[in-house]
Amino acid sequence: RSVYVADTTAPIITLNGLNPMIIECHSSFSDPGATVSDNCDSNANYIVAGTVDPDVPSTYTLTYIATDAASNTATIHRTVIVQDTTPPIITMLGDNPFTNECHSPFADPGATASVSCSGLASFNTNSTVNPNAVGLYTIHYVATDGAGNTSTNTRSVIVRDTTPPVITNCAPAQTLIAGSGGTATLSNLAALVSCGDACSTSVTVAQAPPPGAELPVGTNTVSFFVDDGNGNTNTCSTTVTVNAAALVPPVVLSQTIIGDSFQLSFTGPGGQSYRVLATTDLSLPLASWTMLTNGTFAGPATFIDTATAGNPARFYKVASP
Repeated sequence: RSVYVADTTAPIITLNGLNPMIIECHSSFSDPGATVSDNCDSNANYIVAGTVDPDVPSTYTLTYIATDAASNTATIHRTVIVQDTTPPIITMLGDNPFTNECHSPFADPGATASVSCSGLASFNTNSTVNPNAVGLYTIHYVATDGAGNTSTNTRSVIVRDTTPPVITNCAPAQTLIAGSGGTATLSNLAALVSCGDACSTSVTVAQAPPPGAELPVGTNTVSFFVDDGNGNTNTCSTTVTVNAAALVPPVVLSQTIIGDSFQLSFTGPGGQSYRVLATTDLSLPLASWTMLTNGTFAGPATFIDTATAGNPARFYKVASP
């Protein structure tokens, strides 16, 4: 009797490595393969159908087919996912930070974006630079690739003002009359300076000597310092001529002998100084007269000379100043 032994059992295929298998785009791909076992055929092997392109993001399927000597077959599949998780690379062009002079046109130097695998889907920027206003600005560059990966880079833009303020007209020359003290009070002339700045609304003008200063008789220089608040300054100057005031002679109001004393009453412009002098010889020059008292007019003044007893003849003069 003949006995026929048949093999109808398919081989067993066991995948090596992970399933599904995930790799990053542009990474090298190496198939981990599979292991085949068969109850009757120790030489059973497999073939692989399908390919994986590691440079193209997608989902791939590898099919492993094992066949033994009895033509029994077994099939198993591996899923390979090629993914792109690498964000675009943004490269700035030009300086960062970038400096721009106020009121000069601003041209964004821009940037470039490179992607790994999925292609550049969008590349946007949000320039908010106002070249007419001093300040620090930030430009954002946003790149997105076809896989949805996004990256951002920023540029700082400094709008600065290095231009001095413009003086169109300095304060005009002034003429003052000195008071009785021989000086004149300087007023605030800064408001008479016409000036401006294209990039600043806070221009200030300082004056030297300051308002309220007392100026002597003669020609005086007054300087003005214009500051735009951004560290830029400009200067100009004018002259203030102080003329001496016309002196008003004092007026003798009365003269009286009271016992052994002589009383003299007199007046003059308020604030003007005076001197009372005396001599026994009218032929002597004024410089040799004796000064008995001095002061400043604040209304009528009175002087009493108690030294008349020893002077049978004495002459008086009120001088101002």
